[in-house]
Order: sequence, then structure tokens, then C-alpha cells
Amino acid sequence: MCSGDDDFYRIDVPQGGSLSVTASFDHGAGDLDVALTKSGSEVDSSTSVSNSETVSASGAGSYVVRVYGYQGAQAPTPLSVTVQ
Repeated sequence: MCSGDDDFYRIDVPQGGSLSVTASFDHGAGDLDVALTKSGSEVDSSTSVSNSETVSASGAGSYVVRVYGYQGAQAPTPLSVTVQ
């Protein structure tokens, strides 16, 4: 995650499925947040001040995960994605 450079990921969920995405990072290195959208509308977001952010949704479709730094923060960001 670079300052001013949001990261976007598209994830397809099958009929009857669900999605959970967790971004794990060292909050001391930078405060990152995560938003989840479907068809351009926000479905879930996570903006805490902890070392991880988790978003989730249920239902089929294409979702977009946006990982971004609060006030331009940056930090390495491994993602854990679960589609069921």
C-alpha cells in the first residue's frame, strides 16, 4: 500500500455464497481502511484503529475490495479472502 495509491481487488462470489476479506497490517506503520462495494454501492466498510480490518457480504455477484490509507497512510497489507 503506497501513499495516495488505493488498492482494488475484484472478487466473484457464486450463487448462495458469501465473502469475507481481512487486511492485516501493523497499525503503527500506517492506519489502513477497507471498503467493499457491489455494483458501485458500498456494502460494508471497516475503519478501526487496530491491526486488521474485516469486511463481509452475502450473495452472488462481483464485489470490489478497496484498501486505502487513512490520510495517506501506507503499510504492507496481506489480505485473507474467504469465499464460501
